[in-house]
Amino acid sequence: MSDDAPPRLKERLERVRGLESLVRLTNRNDEPFVGFVCAVSEQWVMLANVSNEVTLDGYSALRLDRVVNFEDTDDYRYAAFHVEALRLRGQLPLPLPPPVDLTSTESLIASASTLAPLLTIHPELYPDSCFIGRKPRFERGALYLEQIDPGAEWLLDDHEGFSIESIERVDFGGLYEDALWIVAEARSNV
Repeated sequence: MSDDAPPRLKERLERVRGLESLVRLTNRNDEPFVGFVCAVSEQWVMLANVSNEVTLDGYSALRLDRVVNFEDTDDYRYAAFHVEALRLRGQLPLPLPPPVDLTSTESLIASASTLAPLLTIHPELYPDSCFIGRKPRFERGALYLEQIDPGAEWLLDDHEGFSIESIERVDFGGLYEDALWIVAEARSNV
């Protein structure tokens, strides 16, 4: 709920972590995130995403201080439908969550990058944009990526860094990132 202080939110997320209990979180930009809580830290929550097509679709890590609304299975009226559809599709029970280190933004990005070829970064300065890339590096409080564009072309210029403090969401292992990666890889092997 919007009046949840981060400590209370963290407690509520911890109660459903690792369970097949669907949650719906909303951030300050009014974006809803539906999924299963895989991990929680002081700063981040990681969800196994459930897409609009009601299929598992990678992972999202959200900054806890950006979450303004929390609904669990009791509050979210479509939760039973989602869980039943995922079970019938053979996507439940959930696999073990990936070993992502949520102790800091840097550790989150570094560990996620060892698990998936591409990461999607959402800095708060660009609320309607995201940046997708690989090989993260950290310099003077900023993150730099080798970026890929929506046409699966690698961008030659990676000098645009993103303030680590401004990163409010990190996605990885999703179907879109996978599509970009397989096309980029196929082109590089030609």
